[in-house]
Amino acid sequence: AVFWFTVRPELTDRLYPLLYALGAFFHRHGASVLWRALAANEGRLDDVALLITLARRDLAALSTQGPLFIFDEVDLWPKGESDTLRILEFVAAIQKAAPVLLVGQQTDVKAAHHLIVDALTLGATGTLLSENHLRFEPHDVEQLHRETGGNPRLLWLCIDLLLEGESLDALLAAESEHVQPFERYLSLLWQRLDGAERRLVQALSVYPASAPADPWPAPLLDRLHARHLLDVDRAGGVALSPGVRTAVLRTLSAEQREELHRQAARLYAVRAETTLAAYHFHYGDRPELAVRLWYPQRRQEIARGQAAAAASIFHNISSERLKRKERQMLKLIRAELHQLAGNLAAGLNALGDAEAEDELELVAEAYRLEGDFLDALGEPEQALSAYDDGLSSLASLQQRAVDLHVRRSMVHVRQRRLGDAWQAARQARYQTEQLQGLICEEQGDLAAAQDHYAAALALATQLGDVPGLALS
Repeated sequence: AVFWFTVRPELTDRLYPLLYALGAFFHRHGASVLWRALAANEGRLDDVALLITLARRDLAALSTQGPLFIFDEVDLWPKGESDTLRILEFVAAIQKAAPVLLVGQQTDVKAAHHLIVDALTLGATGTLLSENHLRFEPHDVEQLHRETGGNPRLLWLCIDLLLEGESLDALLAAESEHVQPFERYLSLLWQRLDGAERRLVQALSVYPASAPADPWPAPLLDRLHARHLLDVDRAGGVALSPGVRTAVLRTLSAEQREELHRQAARLYAVRAETTLAAYHFHYGDRPELAVRLWYPQRRQEIARGQAAAAASIFHNISSERLKRKERQMLKLIRAELHQLAGNLAAGLNALGDAEAEDELELVAEAYRLEGDFLDALGEPEQALSAYDDGLSSLASLQQRAVDLHVRRSMVHVRQRRLGDAWQAARQARYQTEQLQGLICEEQGDLAAAQDHYAAALALATQLGDVPGLALS
């Protein structure tokens, strides 16, 4: 069994994405201690010693023998940060119990053996050309080897071009002081791609990690894979080959990049990959969609270990570009992410002051967070005041909802539409039970909250109120 974890800046370069991936791997192979602990604590386990103990228990209980752990692009872990030190401590503990392979371009992580992948030799370059039925004079092979530096990726691009009919003289004449060799050869190959192939390469260039392979035609993927432009993994993902993504991104205009990011965001949104969708909406210049999509799912995403990735997204969105409701949502998102990171003062500051036009439900959530921060900062009286303000806002919301249903019911009575009046009255009762349940939950009286929610569920069932049924 192989565990392969690739570090991606902003997405998987923190401790929790690694822990969740590792927990899922253990769980898939019959050991679920770490996975259950992460699920139970909803993304908040800060004791590294405990995490290491849980991982060791899972390692000892695995149904598969001798798993290999591969950590790829390890030089992309942020240098000198506390989270990175915790990651390295965790990896060091795994190294004592199982074989670990660390892959990077510049890695100084302690290891028993250091293996350096050298460039191809001149003889190996000649062999690679011969295996692809390309025959050249020794001095031509030597010149091609010198031009590519023995880099296998560059050589494969050259071989693809030569097989397409490009002459070796044209390849060697393509040298330019201002263009990197990789981009030179890619630009020549680009001219030989058809429109569909080009569009797919451009679409994949905005994905920082593997993209789902199934949205694109398999024959198209096969053709680009045969040209060594992309790789397909065993989990149904596809990614541009190293170097290709960077080179293609440089050719895109800002408008093209934003549109491709928006396409990626929509693809992930329909697959319920909420954090990835928010990431692409952010880079697709649609911050309001990132906020609106992530806010309702924030607790589920945090419980899935996505808090670190979300922080890199939402701490970099300007609230000045958002409308009032999304601006209030962004405040709450930032405050909760600061709370998870243990930055209580920053979280309290992120809440700011409530605006008069803010929606009451969002205001109530802000008061709850404010109370949590004040309580944790040793201000119990101020915390109680914040909770009371939150409860008052919820009571006001309940009163408004019930008042509207009563008014609707009275109109139906005057029109002698008593069936409709009865439905409106039940709807008022439903709103009352649902909001009373919410108030009891915020007060910590869970038994009473459950009773109110059960009553609301029964009323929603009688009313045939599908959204209410789902909510309750």
